[in-house]
Amino acid sequence: MKKYVFALLLLLLPAAAYAGYVADQVPNLIYGSTTIKFGVDNQPSDTCAHFLRQFYFDATTESGKNMLSIMLAAKMANKKIDIWYTPSTTPGTNETNGCTPNTLAVVLQIGIK
Repeated sequence: MKKYVFALLLLLLPAAAYAGYVADQVPNLIYGSTTIKFGVDNQPSDTCAHFLRQFYFDATTESGKNMLSIMLAAKMANKKIDIWYTPSTTPGTNETNGCTPNTLAVVLQIGIK
């Protein structure tokens, strides 16, 4: 049993090492067409900010369409969202010193409470 638990932990570690999570966020400055970019008021330290937007996702995929629906429903209902994401490759920067639309944190999943 101990070996099973240890093996399971080893499998989960890489995923946890690359994923960020923030809870109870209000999405704002929602912008996009094929990709959706948005910001939150309390910027996570492992993200960058491109004109106050820290996150993006592809809205042309099924999962992207679902995330957009959840985000817009939360915005209309004045609810907060939880965000799971891959951190930025240029954390702590903004549009003047290194953050670009391509270095924003990539959203993996959005949840609503």
